[in-house]
Amino acid sequence: MNEADLAAMRQLVKEASREGTGEALRRAGVDVDDLRASQADMLFLRQARKGAEAMKGRMITVFLTAAMTAVIAAVWAGFKGAVK
Repeated sequence: MNEADLAAMRQLVKEASREGTGEALRRAGVDVDDLRASQADMLFLRQARKGAEAMKGRMITVFLTAAMTAVIAAVWAGFKGAVK
C-alpha cells in the first residue's frame, strides 16, 4: 500500500468511528449536536447521583441511631427491672 491509500484508509476509519460514536450516543439519548445541553444533562445526572448517595448515607445513619437507641432502651429497661 502506498501513502495515499493509507491516508485515505485513516480518513475512512476516522469518519466511521465518529459516525458510530455519534449513533451510539444518540441511542443513549445524548444530543450530540448540542454540546452545552449534553454537558448540562451530565452535570445534572452527576449531582443527582451524588445527592442519592448522600441520602443513602444519611438513611443508614438514621437507621443505626434508631437501632442503637432501641438497644440502649432495652438494656436500661432490663437494668431497671433487675434493680427493683
